[in-house]
Amino acid sequence: MGLAFALAKALKSFEELAMRIVVSLLAPLLAVAAVLLPGSVAAQDLFSPQLKPGDPAPPVSVEKWVQGEPVTSFEKGKIYVMEFWATWCGPCIMGMPHLSELNKKYEGKVVISGILILEQPETETPDAYAKLATDFMQKHPGRITYRVGVDGPSNKMVKTWMAPAGQNGIPCTFVIDQAGKIAYIGHPKELDVILERLLAGKFDLETFNTETSVRDEQFNLRLREVSAAVDAKEFNKVAALIQQIGKDFPAYDSVTKPLQFIGIASGDPDRAAKLIQSAIDTKSALDIGVYADGLRMAPGLPKKLYELTAQGVIATADPSDPIAQLKAYFKASQMCEAVGNYAAALQMAEKSKELLISANAGGQAAQVLDNAIERLRKKGDDAGKTSQ
Repeated sequence: MGLAFALAKALKSFEELAMRIVVSLLAPLLAVAAVLLPGSVAAQDLFSPQLKPGDPAPPVSVEKWVQGEPVTSFEKGKIYVMEFWATWCGPCIMGMPHLSELNKKYEGKVVISGILILEQPETETPDAYAKLATDFMQKHPGRITYRVGVDGPSNKMVKTWMAPAGQNGIPCTFVIDQAGKIAYIGHPKELDVILERLLAGKFDLETFNTETSVRDEQFNLRLREVSAAVDAKEFNKVAALIQQIGKDFPAYDSVTKPLQFIGIASGDPDRAAKLIQSAIDTKSALDIGVYADGLRMAPGLPKKLYELTAQGVIATADPSDPIAQLKAYFKASQMCEAVGNYAAALQMAEKSKELLISANAGGQAAQVLDNAIERLRKKGDDAGKTSQ
């Protein structure tokens, strides 16, 4: 199986679960009538967006600001970035250092705010929401240097920004131009380009979208080169190609970092095992998540890596956060399934389902796990019949 295909296939089930969790949490607020698979249609088809680029930015209805001067309105002549995130969102956390870099680079010209949304259902008061944010920042000192506000249990920002814009995933970035109008809504990976052009007065959304499509296709072509090298077991070439992709496509961190781990694991499994163990020892859920993503992209690497990572994703997940826990057990289930340990994979998938229900985020999200559980039971039965 080529890596480019394995990448798409391996990530789909986990992305589907993550999206179902988000939509399940949003559903009571937004009366979502149907849940669609990520990538099957444009996100706006889910919520029939009424808020688009070119529209005036909605009012800021943040429940409480926990870092930096509150943003209460959009001052003419300044650019504003509103980044929606959650403490359980790995890609959100991964992008924070770069947002902090941009905050420093464009100080006085661009105002960046992180808006915490979609936290645990039991977080019922603004103070409890605020504590989640402050606890996170204490746990990750220096990671967030920009302003931080919390949406709180009222979900006003979700209702007035995310839902009208048809956005059903995070991180999600809204960029507001110097005239107070929305310039961009979507994933923050190209934020550098957007800000540079807005400040120069040269940003055009249609041109930007065309260029992004071209870059995405170039990135996919480079992935195919890596795929061919992996299939040919040319591990030195794999490492070199992945290193070059990281340099040429810095905005694609969420994919290039797992790819870098594949390069290490392909050529030096012992070093990869040490990296996994170090992430476990330092309780780095972010690093262990990157390694798990890499292993899901490249089935067939040494068995010990999958087994150690299965232990690691559970050991590093926040025990007080049921969403983080259920995602960890789901990832661990995938690791066990990859090496044919269907009994362990089934046990972890069932645990993930229990946590999903306890987090009041069942519904369509539960269907993803039900499908995984049914598949694992069948694989286990088939493996038992073969061994008899």
